[in-house]
Amino acid sequence: MNKTGTIILVIVIIILIALGIWYGVSKKPAASNTSLKKPAEEKTIKIGIITPLTGDAAVWGLEVKNGAEIAYDGFKNTKIDGRKIEIVYEDDQCDAKTGVNAIQKLINVDKIKITGGTVCSSVVLAAAKILEDNKVIHLSAGASSPAITNAGDYIFRIWPSDSFEGKKIAEFAVDDLKIKSVGILYINNEYGVGLKEAFTKAFNGKIKIAESFEPNAKDFKTQLTKIKAQDVDAIYFVANPQEAPLILKQIKEMGINKIILANGPAMEASDTLKSAGETAEGVFYAQAKQETSGEFKTKYKEKFGKDAGFASDLGYDVVKILFNAINYCKGDDTNCIKDFLYNVKDYRGASSIITFDENGDVIVPFVIKQVKEGKAVIYK
Repeated sequence: MNKTGTIILVIVIIILIALGIWYGVSKKPAASNTSLKKPAEEKTIKIGIITPLTGDAAVWGLEVKNGAEIAYDGFKNTKIDGRKIEIVYEDDQCDAKTGVNAIQKLINVDKIKITGGTVCSSVVLAAAKILEDNKVIHLSAGASSPAITNAGDYIFRIWPSDSFEGKKIAEFAVDDLKIKSVGILYINNEYGVGLKEAFTKAFNGKIKIAESFEPNAKDFKTQLTKIKAQDVDAIYFVANPQEAPLILKQIKEMGINKIILANGPAMEASDTLKSAGETAEGVFYAQAKQETSGEFKTKYKEKFGKDAGFASDLGYDVVKILFNAINYCKGDDTNCIKDFLYNVKDYRGASSIITFDENGDVIVPFVIKQVKEGKAVIYK
């Protein structure tokens, strides 16, 4: 075979080999390609829970989250209109700006139409217009500023307005304790200002001085020195859980021997009495009457190995009521859910019997409590 023939033969062999490879590859089953495809993501209905998981109100927020998780355990495998329900948590740090950012993230990124869980009035009031403009439902667990009553048509709460708590403790101070003058120490946010104003409006005596402090403060001696100089009959303070024990300890350290009145939610927080120790002895406060169900207490103890905190049953009720609304509406139509919430009457939740009024508020009776031998007991 001459040189030309050899070259032709090599070319033919190469072509035949190439054709063989192509034929083998083309005959592979199509399933080998489909196996690389990702399964379609299951669609869900999302509930956004915004609450302080860090910061000076984290005790409340973590209790809300625990209660929410127990409620979710009851329906996490349930499908509504073919969709499961998912909870997305956001930390608002009890800060208005952080809370607004959290709300915007839930609405714009997570595409969530149903939210709840807040315990800080400053967050709700800062986010109210955003919620209203986007027709996003919000069911607060503990925000209590009187201003929330008129914050919007899509905003509800299962904790009563401070106008009731402030009135109750102010009237008790005058009628039962015969207090004629008070010095007020309050946290400088929507919650503190709202409760201070409610107390001032209802107090039939003299407010000699009112001093504020910033959230996360640790030293209150400057304000307490000014209050002490006024020789008042009593001190009324409004604080978050982190500050309350510090205030009580510093009152004791400064030798201020006056009647002490406080805001109920701070005194009811799970760590307050333990942290304050004997300095909390004798403190009076008004608190919404909670009738936490025995079933919820049992579930909480089983899941977390400890007793339920003040806001735990509120977190449970927020999520359970929102689930009931979604189930009724067969989805996340917020106009339907809004109408459902306005029609909630005498609902027996984990925390109490819940009825929403025409403003989305609840009306709950208050009791007076006093700390005796390290425990809060009903005084009146």
